[in-house]
Order: sequence, then C-alpha cells, then structure tokens
Amino acid sequence: MDDSLMFVFDGPRLESELIAHLQPDDDELSRYAFLAPDDVRLRLRPYVWNRLDAALKAAESNTVAYLHNGHPA
Repeated sequence: MDDSLMFVFDGPRLESELIAHLQPDDDELSRYAFLAPDDVRLRLRPYVWNRLDAALKAAESNTVAYLHNGHPA
C-alpha cells in the first residue's frame, strides 16, 4: 500500500513551440516525455496507472474521481 497523496490536474494542450523550450528546473526531474495512455501504462506501477486511468476517464466525462488505494472511494 502507498501512503502518498496524489493530485492530477487537467491542463491545456501545449503547442510544439512551447514544448521545444521546456527545461526541467531542478534536480528532481532530469527529463520528461509526452506519451499516449497505452505507452504510459507500460511505464507505471499498476496502482499509479489505476489513478491516472481514473483521472483520464474523469476528464473525458467532465467529472472528478476520488480514489482510495487506487480504487473508487
């Protein structure tokens, strides 16, 4: 079980020109990637993917998702 608190926020799509100028600002993040959900699923631990999948579905349905241990609360 995980004791972290995670929030996922939906933001606007970024234009290619803006993406080209993004740079990590501190030592915590050394690189980033923009991936399709199926590719993200392959990189995340299952419990983190469950959270992101719920967030994506909530965004599609214009609602919110509240989870406890990766499952709907």
